[in-house]
Amino acid sequence: MTFLKPLTTFLLCVALIGACRQPGKPVTDTEAIDFAKTIETSVSQQNPDVLDNAIDRKYFAGLVLQQAGQRFNFTLAQKARTAVARIHVGQDVVKATRQNGSYVLVRRYEKDGHQHLLFRLISPNFDIDYNDLELIRGDQGVRVVDIYNYGDGEQLSKAITGKLLDAEKTAPKSDTDRENARLVGQAEQFLYGGNPDEAYSFYDQITDKAKKEQPIQRLHVRIAVKMGDSVYKAALKEYQSNFPQDPFIYLAIFKNDARIQDFPGSLEALDRFERFLPSDPFLDFFRAFIYKQMSNPLQSRLALERFHAWNPLNINVLVELVDNHVKAGHLDSAAMLVLDAEQKKIITPEQVDTVKRIYPALRTYLK
Repeated sequence: MTFLKPLTTFLLCVALIGACRQPGKPVTDTEAIDFAKTIETSVSQQNPDVLDNAIDRKYFAGLVLQQAGQRFNFTLAQKARTAVARIHVGQDVVKATRQNGSYVLVRRYEKDGHQHLLFRLISPNFDIDYNDLELIRGDQGVRVVDIYNYGDGEQLSKAITGKLLDAEKTAPKSDTDRENARLVGQAEQFLYGGNPDEAYSFYDQITDKAKKEQPIQRLHVRIAVKMGDSVYKAALKEYQSNFPQDPFIYLAIFKNDARIQDFPGSLEALDRFERFLPSDPFLDFFRAFIYKQMSNPLQSRLALERFHAWNPLNINVLVELVDNHVKAGHLDSAAMLVLDAEQKKIITPEQVDTVKRIYPALRTYLK
């Protein structure tokens, strides 16, 4: 019947007006921690449903309206709800953590009256990323209203707001704006189509002023990563010079410099990145590796010891720490680590026998 459409529109308007208001009672510390445990458990069980359904679409749409400065643009709000419904965070995280990956809470904190959960994502190849989840009390309890992904430097709400507003611009302000928009669109099309060289040719035609805008700088980085080490490194340095307060860039430089064996650069970027977290003991795992590659066994050992004190169950770190002590001539320290791990059933007697075979000098200490 014809009255159903206006009625539906009216109900949507009422819901979205409510979404633009601040949600009621704030999420408590305990509720945030409990929600984090639910997420960790679901991911460890390879169940994507919790994260896939964590975002409150109504309040997310309200956030998009606020950022767009269009509180009563209900068409835009509906598009925001549709866009965020296509985001499958749970499926992405579960896929990334298969075969011994992990998704673990690093810290809970409060900012601007909202609880935040910072999760560390480790994939089986030891690639690392972080997700910052902003929480609200939605109509169905504790929910996520926004996500910041350190790996690509994007705030989910801002990314969707920008794309929706760009789509609504039927007439750019000037011929230059129109041409830049066309070039960006072509560059993205060729990039997603697997042709980074062609994508770069369109990016390179964008005006110098527009190239300094953060979204276009990110586009440059996404193109450059597929064009070789020197091009990618230059793009990262350019982004860093323009946006030195964006943690994304230091995480990207850390990983890229480690890959190309620029270990001093990688270590510097890692240290600068951690200041934004502001601390994650897991990063000592990477510090230990970097110092080892830099032929600095003392600093590598110190990093391994910090990690082991934080998480004595990590076998990889235990093995590296024993090896470091043996090579430094600290046979008693190496043996104490092995015996303590055996006593706590972290390693088996058979594994102790393996240690004796690899390090004959430890045999007299491991009787």
